[in-house]
Amino acid sequence: MRLGTTAFSFTNEWLARRYTLEQLLRRTAELELGPGVELIGFQSWRDYPRLAAEDVVAFRRLVAELGLEPAALGAYLDVARRGDRLLTADEAVEYLALQIAIAGQLGFPIVRLHAGVPVAVLERLVPVAEGTGVTLALEVQGGQSPDHPAVATVLDCRDRLGTQNIALALDFSRIQFTPDLMPADITGTDIIEEDPQTGRVMEVYTTQPGVQFYTANFLDGTLTGIGGNRYIKHAGFCLETQDFPDAIHPADRSRLREAGSESHGVLHGEFAPAHGRRRHPRSTCTHGARRAVDRPRFR
Repeated sequence: MRLGTTAFSFTNEWLARRYTLEQLLRRTAELELGPGVELIGFQSWRDYPRLAAEDVVAFRRLVAELGLEPAALGAYLDVARRGDRLLTADEAVEYLALQIAIAGQLGFPIVRLHAGVPVAVLERLVPVAEGTGVTLALEVQGGQSPDHPAVATVLDCRDRLGTQNIALALDFSRIQFTPDLMPADITGTDIIEEDPQTGRVMEVYTTQPGVQFYTANFLDGTLTGIGGNRYIKHAGFCLETQDFPDAIHPADRSRLREAGSESHGVLHGEFAPAHGRRRHPRSTCTHGARRAVDRPRFR
């Protein structure tokens, strides 16, 4: 097994414009977070996937200089990128084929695709991947087992085509619950966090299947709170229970909410010293009905 890092973990730094791509790669090498590097195409280059030849050469020279190895390039199929309609299958194939081709030029052996890329599109991309010498790795997200429809269709496609250029990328970005430790009425996600210095324990149980974990990477002490306390990097964290961020794309569309519909969620939380942990949390927060609304699609 070879280790590496993904630029996606530096999203907050990207948004705060703390790094250019070159600065980020140099920082990665300095911290010995390589040798493997995964980049997100649309996050890394303004003109992606249509990169100039000098951009490709500059990237390959830089990673060679730093002793880093291109491991995977995150591609993306935004079927709603047009404002008037969804992309057709032909347009989707063309859009992803460009990203596969540039991944090969940049030296990435793997193109990472989000879950939910239609199998009909995936089939037509296999010859492109084989000709470019890259593997198409589709994400398997938390809660998806090998027999989950979104996973099974990908494996069936690979077996049917007899190709080695389709694979799975395990993307378990949440802590999964253990049913025997959960309150009887909670089936969702379980998070237990303990402060090693104070022994304080926080327990969170939620009916929501996913959790966004915010670590305050970009705070630099310039913001102040009550009593003049400064908010510094990693001084705290935030857990936002929610549905899967990419729920619109997986083949299983049961999580989607129509405009005007309501959804309900339950959140149990507890703070206690380690020696005082209880089997079930003391405080309960019930999310009120949430009404889905129509919002313009991002382009």
